Amino acid sequence: MLRWLLSAVGPTLASVKSYNNHIGVPITLLDIRPYHKFAIVELGASAAGEITPLARAVSPDVAVVTNVGTAHLEKFGSVRKIAETKAEIVKAVRPNGFVVLNGDDRSYPLFLENAKTKTITYAVDSSHADIQPTEVVMQTSSIHFDIFGTSTKLPMGGKHNLYNALAALTVIDGLGLDSARSANRLRGFTPPPMRGNIFYVGPVVIVNDAFNCNPSSLKASLEYFEHIPAPNKVFVLGDMLELGKESEKYHREAGKALADSSAEVFVAFGDEAANSYAEFRSNSEKDAMHLPKGSHRKVADYLVPLVENGAVVFFKGSRKLKLERAVSELIRGLKNHYLRERAELED
Repeated sequence: MLRWLLSAVGPTLASVKSYNNHIGVPITLLDIRPYHKFAIVELGASAAGEITPLARAVSPDVAVVTNVGTAHLEKFGSVRKIAETKAEIVKAVRPNGFVVLNGDDRSYPLFLENAKTKTITYAVDSSHADIQPTEVVMQTSSIHFDIFGTSTKLPMGGKHNLYNALAALTVIDGLGLDSARSANRLRGFTPPPMRGNIFYVGPVVIVNDAFNCNPSSLKASLEYFEHIPAPNKVFVLGDMLELGKESEKYHREAGKALADSSAEVFVAFGDEAANSYAEFRSNSEKDAMHLPKGSHRKVADYLVPLVENGAVVFFKGSRKLKLERAVSELIRGLKNHYLRERAELED
């Protein structure tokens, strides 16, 4: 989103995909040319201490921390350690720069404590943030809201994506650029692959949010899923990887949450997801299926008869599960089904 907004102001370089580690960050930095006005560099870590050398290499004028979740918990050991690692980027900001923080995130005080420069906060719920939206209306494929004296629309669903938009707009405002113009430019934003992409196949709506998955991002996706209006709703959950000894606990919690959700059908995909399936079965009599990883075609075979008359099907899972293949199989299966139906009617 930030790349989309800044590119309207001047030549902008941004990290490709998730080039955010000790290999990806140098590749991004080496791509910077004299004509670039802005460079957006994503910094990531899968273990404690990995951000410090990256942050020193980048030496940012602006640092943005979106939130603290449970990704890579196996190597970090605790959410607190993840927050402390992310705080390393806050410490690296140049003296005249600024830090952008999520005022609704539970680790906000830690980042504020580590910031040595000006901080600007954004929030949806907190009333003390510097930048907040008003008149927020959530829809399946868009979010309408007012900010900087203008009404705009983000062509993505989910409260978590509203937070992403606010983070980008806060950077724009902090840089002294035309905030209202940038807010309106959000209307033309195209989500990257597997980040809440929506496909319409006949009466079926398919949401592909399977770029990655951890307990925190699953919670955000479930909140989005709950606000999608539909009489028939299906959730496909793949393994959440790298959770270490907490894996069974988190997968069982996911199964319980799905049993309590508006999902009429649940598909658990992968080895770890078997725990989610077991918990779902213990708490619900709704339709459910567990499939081993790699059986992408079987997901489609199971779902087509259940959703052919209309449904919302939501996909979420860790990157290694490659759930986008199941999405493609489902789209293909539905199209073939509707073509056969049409041919039978014509006969």
